[in-house]
Amino acid sequence: VLKNRGADEDRLLAVEVAADIAARAELRIIEEVADTRRIRALPEGVPVPGGARVTFAPGGYHVLLSGLADDLPLGVRFPVTLIFETAGRVEVEVVIETVADKPVHAITVSEHSGHGS
Repeated sequence: VLKNRGADEDRLLAVEVAADIAARAELRIIEEVADTRRIRALPEGVPVPGGARVTFAPGGYHVLLSGLADDLPLGVRFPVTLIFETAGRVEVEVVIETVADKPVHAITVSEHSGHGS
């Protein structure tokens, strides 16, 4: 969950991950279009309205890690850097966990305080 504690909109522009984890990280969304699920890249980023929260979860906004250097087993933790239009660079820790008792490469971002986004 991204929380914008400021009054003005910010935008998550990109996510950076260390090369020993993955070749790149891309912002994506899964949308329902005419009864079909469609995955779309978000090169324009993800808007985070002032005073609002934006949730990253299966079936919606997510970060796709491609070119994985190795398997990411459950419980592994690693840093990523979120790059915001206004708040700048924010490093967070992610952990690989399960969703609905099924292993997935889901990222849970630990709480990061002290930033507008």
